[in-house]
Amino acid sequence: AFHKLPFHFKTDEGLIYRSTRQAGDGTIFNQLVIPKQSTLLQRLLVIKCHGWHHGGINATLRRLSTMYAWPRMKRTVVPVCRCCRSCLSAKSQRPLHAPAGTFAAPTAVWQYIGLDHTGPYDVPAREGSQRLPYCLVATCLLSGYQLAVAVSSTSLEQTTLAFKKILALAGVPKGLRCDNSQSFRGSEFRCLCLSYSIEMQFIYSRSPQRGGAYERHHAELNEQLRLLQARDQPWDLTVLEATARSNARFRWDDSGLVNSPWDLAHTYPYLQCAALSPPVDPTLPKAFQEPSARVSEWLLSTWEKDREGRRVRAGDKAATVNTGDIVYLKLPRRVTKLSSSTTGPFRVLQRCGNSVKLTPTTGANRYRSVFFQPIDNVVRTVSEPVHDSDSDTPLPGPPESHQVPDESIPDKATNAETTASPQVEADSSKALASAQDDAH
Repeated sequence: AFHKLPFHFKTDEGLIYRSTRQAGDGTIFNQLVIPKQSTLLQRLLVIKCHGWHHGGINATLRRLSTMYAWPRMKRTVVPVCRCCRSCLSAKSQRPLHAPAGTFAAPTAVWQYIGLDHTGPYDVPAREGSQRLPYCLVATCLLSGYQLAVAVSSTSLEQTTLAFKKILALAGVPKGLRCDNSQSFRGSEFRCLCLSYSIEMQFIYSRSPQRGGAYERHHAELNEQLRLLQARDQPWDLTVLEATARSNARFRWDDSGLVNSPWDLAHTYPYLQCAALSPPVDPTLPKAFQEPSARVSEWLLSTWEKDREGRRVRAGDKAATVNTGDIVYLKLPRRVTKLSSSTTGPFRVLQRCGNSVKLTPTTGANRYRSVFFQPIDNVVRTVSEPVHDSDSDTPLPGPPESHQVPDESIPDKATNAETTASPQVEADSSKALASAQDDAH
């Protein structure tokens, strides 16, 4: 049976070799065939080959395949390389972050943008319209202005087509920052950026300060899509409306005149150059003529302040939960991108330390199913206090709506009853007399 195998030969010592081509240049290697049952010999050969240079899995497999052959060789190589003590001790245990100063800070609107995909969304099915469950979102790294285009997939072709739409609507930026996915590393997408002289910069792994700066602003877009998803209209129109609403939000606070991304994107260059040019219109208020404080350094520092503020708000201690309160529970993750992040409602039966005993208030199992949950998973609903009518506590609202009626003003109902009382007594006496005559 051995002589029937092609490209095999046997030596005088009884060793079996197989001639195979493992290189692209046509080099033929003679591989020593190792029996399938000799698992110990296979492992010893892998350890010896890996110990020469301590390469990775693929490097060890390439070197080993030029000398030996046995079935499913990679299954033997992987555990040996992953459990090598020398490799584990030499590997850095601290994750590497992106070095500071590698990305230039933007000084103008739409100079550097961040590009990323969002989704998939549970897009409602509509007849005659294409299903577009993803969005390609471009975010200005200075003003936070967003532009989203609905796409059917995250493929290279769809990403390139959607990016052409963004360039046609908002203009060509100087630099582009994106992740290391194949959609952005494809040759077609890179050639498009090269034709427009757009500098591509890829975000390093484990670098939330770089990529997360614009990815955190996708939450507002998702919230607007969640509110507008019930409209009976094409999904691409819903995405455009949600983008417009997201750009109209107050980015940090409402103390300034222009705090939304749309206002910053359309007024920033004029306000920045106010100190270098005469006033555009002398009739404008003085605030418009003074140099604006929204320079690039202040804007970029506020990106990080906004990030730290979100962390502080997320780390606030939970509100006090008492017995009888109506609460909701946080879901570990949303079922879909546009679904609710909580479930409920539930009623608090008892609080035991950092846990609460809950029961559902709706459904067939209400008042029957009782379970415990950590208090950190509980979202308390804000309920207005119930005011007793007999209490002396003043009711909310304007004072004139709760004034005590003046005793000096006579009551109309009382006056009517007093006025009508003599007639009523006369009618009653006549009816009583007639009833007595009938009885006799």
